[in-house]
Amino acid sequence: MRTPNIARVCAMEPTRPVVFQILPSLVVGGAERLVVHLVERLSRERFAPVCICLESPLGTHYEARVRASGAPLYFLGKGAGASGDVLRQLNALFRQYRPAVVHTHIMG
Repeated sequence: MRTPNIARVCAMEPTRPVVFQILPSLVVGGAERLVVHLVERLSRERFAPVCICLESPLGTHYEARVRASGAPLYFLGKGAGASGDVLRQLNALFRQYRPAVVHTHIMG
C-alpha cells in the first residue's frame, strides 16, 4: 500500500478557515454595518469570509461593499415564516464551505 504524498494531501486541505456571516439582509443598520466591516477587514491571508443573507437582495450600498470586498455573497430569498427551501440552501452552503466559524446576527 502506498503512503499518500503529504504535500498533495495538505494542498487539498483548506488553507484558511471559512467564517460565515449570516443575517436576514444587508439593509442599513448597526448589525449590518458590523458584518460589512468584518467582511471587509478580516485578513484574507488568515480567513475566508462568506456572507449569507436569508432574504432577497435589496440593492443597498452594503451589498455593493460586500461584493466589492471579493467575499462570496449569497441571498436565499426567504419570505415570512419558516422555509424548507432556505434550510436546504443553508445545508448546501455548509456542506460546500465547511465553515470553522458561524457568526449569526439578528436571528429571532
